Amino acid sequence: MNLNKVSFVAILVASASVVGRVNAQEKFAPISAAQQPLYKFNFEKNFFPSTAAEETYRKGFYKTLTELEALKGKVAKTPENLLKSLQLADKANLEFSRSYIYLYLRYATNTKLDALREAQSKLGAEFSERTSFLQQELMVITPSHWTAYCKKIPQLKPYAFAIESAVRLKSHTLSLKEEELA
Repeated sequence: MNLNKVSFVAILVASASVVGRVNAQEKFAPISAAQQPLYKFNFEKNFFPSTAAEETYRKGFYKTLTELEALKGKVAKTPENLLKSLQLADKANLEFSRSYIYLYLRYATNTKLDALREAQSKLGAEFSERTSFLQQELMVITPSHWTAYCKKIPQLKPYAFAIESAVRLKSHTLSLKEEELA
């Protein structure tokens, strides 16, 4: 009796696999062929006409970083230095973001472009390393200095949040030498 049950189950399974053949999955297309033209990212319109153009643009970014680094150790000494440092930091951040995002998206749309991924990674590391001193120097600005600086140069007022944030983080931040080691 037990053998008959096993035979019956085997015959049932075999017949179901022969009679009811079903493909496990149709060919997967994340975006239908008709919709694919709608999902083309226009790098030329939104970023740079070519990778070579981005590389040229990046040279300007490095120049901005060099100008900012020239103020290292002098950022909070005068209100003029502070304003110039903050403006250069803004400019560097915008230039960095444009190149960084471009490199990321170019790689994300074609993962065979390993050189772009490496350039993006290097760019991010270099930007962090070369601008890390700024946070340290902003932390030393006292409220009385900030008030005096803003009276002398009113263009500093929009940067109040950046200064307050830097001062607030002072107790949670390593010294510049310790940051450079980390």
